[in-house]
Order: sequence, then C-alpha cells, then structure tokens
Amino acid sequence: MRRLAALVIVPLLVLTAACGEGGDDDSDAGSFDSVKVTGKVGENPKVDGAKGVSVDETTSRVVVEGDGAKIADGDDVVMKYVIIAGKDGSELGNTFESDAGGATTMSSEQDKIIAPAVIGESYGTRVLIGATGKDLGAQEGTEQADETMLVVADVLSKWEAPKPTGTIDDVSVKGAWGKLPTVTLGTKPLVVAKTESKVVIPAKGKKAVTVKENDSVTVRYVGVNGRDGKTFDSSYKSGDTVDFQLQQGAMIPGFITGLVGQKIGSRVLVTIPYADGYGTAGNPQAGINGGDSLVFVVDLVKKADPAPAATPTP
Repeated sequence: MRRLAALVIVPLLVLTAACGEGGDDDSDAGSFDSVKVTGKVGENPKVDGAKGVSVDETTSRVVVEGDGAKIADGDDVVMKYVIIAGKDGSELGNTFESDAGGATTMSSEQDKIIAPAVIGESYGTRVLIGATGKDLGAQEGTEQADETMLVVADVLSKWEAPKPTGTIDDVSVKGAWGKLPTVTLGTKPLVVAKTESKVVIPAKGKKAVTVKENDSVTVRYVGVNGRDGKTFDSSYKSGDTVDFQLQQGAMIPGFITGLVGQKIGSRVLVTIPYADGYGTAGNPQAGINGGDSLVFVVDLVKKADPAPAATPTP
C-alpha cells in the first residue's frame, strides 16, 4: 500500500533548495480559500493562486463531489494527485500522467493527511489539501516543518484485485543454465493465485546443497512481468552474479518461498501473485502495477557469504 505522507516527504526535504532564493517575497501571498482548481476529475488539474499560500495545520476542502459509492476506511483506491509547494507555486510531484497504476490505502490510523479528507466522500471526488511539513513528518523546529504543501487528489475508484488467469504451467523457459533464458507466457496477462516453483534444470550430483530460509545465495536471475511478458530486471545482461539473503523483509515473500528448498546448481522457475510480490502498490520504478503477477527464472550458483553484497529488485 502507499500513503500520501510517504510519497511527499522526499520532495518536502528538498523543498528549500528547489524553491531557490527570493522566498521571502510575499507580494503574491494568498490564502488557502483563494486557491482555484479547475479541470475534469481524472485529468491533470489547473491550479491557480498557490504561490504564497501558507497553512498552520492540515486543512482541506472538496473541489468536486463524486457520484460513486462511499469511500470507506481501509479501502484500497485508485488515486491521482499533484503536489505543489506553497512557497513558490512550483510543482513537486504529479501522477496524472506518469503513475504506473498502484493503489493507495485510505487508512485513518496510518494517514493523517488525505484519508480524513476523503473517507465518507464518494468515489470520483477531487479534494484540495493544505499541509505543513510538520504534518508530513518533518522535524519540528526545522525550516521544512514550516513549509506548506498543497495536494490536489482525485480518488477515482476502488481498486479491484485482478482475477487469476493461469498457473506456472502457462510459462515456458528455454536456454542453457547460466545463460539468459527465453521466457514465454502462454497466457497474457498471466495472473496467478499462489506462489509456485518448478525446477527447469536440475542440479548435478546427489550432494547438491539445499537452500534454506535466511541463507545468502549467489544467483543469476531474470524477472518478467506477468501482465505484459516484459523483462523488468535481469542480472544476465551484465553477466554478473548477484548475492542476496533469503530473509523475510529483505525480499518479496514469494521470491523466498519459491527458492527455499531448491538445490544449488539448479535453474528454478517461480511464479508469484501480487499478494506475495509488490502488493496493491506495485513498483512503479520497475514498471510493475499494483496487482501484477511476477515470473522469475533463477540460476542458483552457490551459497554466498552471510553479508550480501547487493540486493536485487526482488
């Protein structure tokens, strides 16, 4: 899940530098009530009057009332937003054009910024929120804590999990061990219901070491998105191996489940549902949407030193 505070705290920390000099000029200063937001819900809004706006505490107002079902506490929602610095009116973040398609959880317990503004409203609602840096987690007494950020958020619909379309048997893998494999999806989009693994090339020898949870291993791997069959990560391209630890919290759960119990020296195919992968939020940087199933082909090279040298995308 994603929460608004986590999404905007990074822009907040660089706000002072991004705004540049001349921030003391308040000739264009306005009020939160004077900020105008226009445009259709779901499309990039036009925001006028943001420069110089300052709030002492989080405040919000509904710009457009939705006509869908009521937004409930705990709902996973599809949301678009733009973040604007009140200091100079500059745009700090915008997902109307670029968001990969994850879900945000409306939790009144965990999110004190956007959830209170939309819970109880209807899907299709657009809200304007003004929040201080302190409200977003900046340390009290710092310059960032006193900054104001404006957020225009469109809560479009309730996020729905995709229905399963296939299993690990719908994936074929070709190629020699240690070389970049060819991964073909027989069904697209491939959505699986549970994590499964299959040995594509068995390890040689009866004394091959079995991988256990918390082991550090050296591998080569490729990750393919079940939605479109495209590769989102691969260590084969550089030819290098990668060391990482099969430890809960360090890797996505399905990756650990799929490799524990396998033999060093084998090539393993692993299919992972979104719940054991990147969840409802996805991994936008890797082009993974919320709900995407993942396919990995992993060559288990050897057991590695306890301290991993790097952590791959999984």
